[in-house]
Amino acid sequence: MKIDESNLTNNIKICILEDDKEYRESLKKILLKEERIRLYGEFDNVHDCLKTFQSPFKPDVCLIDIVLKGEQSGIDCARIINKNWPHVHLIIMTSFPDARYLAESKELEADFIEKGTRGEVIIDKIVTSSKLTQRELFISLSNEKSDLDPINLIQQIQNAQQQISTLSDYQRKVLKFKLEGKSVSETATQLQMNPRTVRTHLRRALQKLDLPDLLKYIKL
Repeated sequence: MKIDESNLTNNIKICILEDDKEYRESLKKILLKEERIRLYGEFDNVHDCLKTFQSPFKPDVCLIDIVLKGEQSGIDCARIINKNWPHVHLIIMTSFPDARYLAESKELEADFIEKGTRGEVIIDKIVTSSKLTQRELFISLSNEKSDLDPINLIQQIQNAQQQISTLSDYQRKVLKFKLEGKSVSETATQLQMNPRTVRTHLRRALQKLDLPDLLKYIKL
């Protein structure tokens, strides 16, 4: 078992549950090509993987093999994580895809990939996850003011998770540009719209996500 808690705050923290050491090593090489990704832990059994979540830092994404040695399967681990830490983005991996595994992945709101999937596809599933949007929102926008109540704000971000899918295309775009640090005028130029319209889309996005503290402090 390995856990690295250094330099994790502004990166995507990944843990891998895979008992095939050779495949685990190849997966690590693929993931670490993406500069935003930091390997937080690698495990070959469910027990050690779940111990990761006792740390103050918790993974943002878990890649989980379905078939494992021992009494508990990867699906067992995924169910426990989904129940107790629903903000974590789950990616279920298997060499033997079938309808049952796919159905279980959908039930857990997890992505599903076959082993051997191209590296860029795996990375894309990680960095475009809607579950990561809440983490990026907190990191980027909580710096707008130092007097935000962090506990209250974290709770708001967690509550926003299920609302992210309700955003319109333009609301997603203006929010994405805000997370990237672009100003209203820069966003307006990029999207070819009036700055007032940009502000409206951003305000409505935050209202949909029910983030009143950020609405108070964000520079519109």
